[in-house]
Amino acid sequence: MPQIPITVRTADDRPLVKVHNFAIPDPEVGLPLAITVPLGYRYKLASLFLEFNTDANIADRFMIITISTPAGTVFRFTHLAPIINGETRYITLAPALASILWSVTNMTATTPIPTDLTLEEGSIINVAVTNIQVGDFFTGCCAQLLSQFIAE
Repeated sequence: MPQIPITVRTADDRPLVKVHNFAIPDPEVGLPLAITVPLGYRYKLASLFLEFNTDANIADRFMIITISTPAGTVFRFTHLAPIINGETRYITLAPALASILWSVTNMTATTPIPTDLTLEEGSIINVAVTNIQVGDFFTGCCAQLLSQFIAE
């Protein structure tokens, strides 16, 4: 993941902005993945890395990543190449990335996200997989966020 240099300022012993490398808890096998910005926080998404593994069931799966705020959807990425059985697919989202829909050599996709995407409390990053099978699973997923505590 790209590392972002940042100066941390504090007020009342609370960081106003800090870099947070967030390991995303793996959802149960056969279920999609979602990240919700907790109450009292604001995030700027620097990058998102996802690893998705499929089981032996024959089905074309398609990954759809949606970032929604309380005001509505602000970003949507649909992985156009089908993810087939027995495959591991890596997806990376970050500002200024070249868009690669699919690479045969390492099954990787990348896509740019808006540069200053601020996610207010209650915003959701949702990763859905159409035709997800009972043995499909996410693992090793992580996000790099600029986190700001805003609650009083």
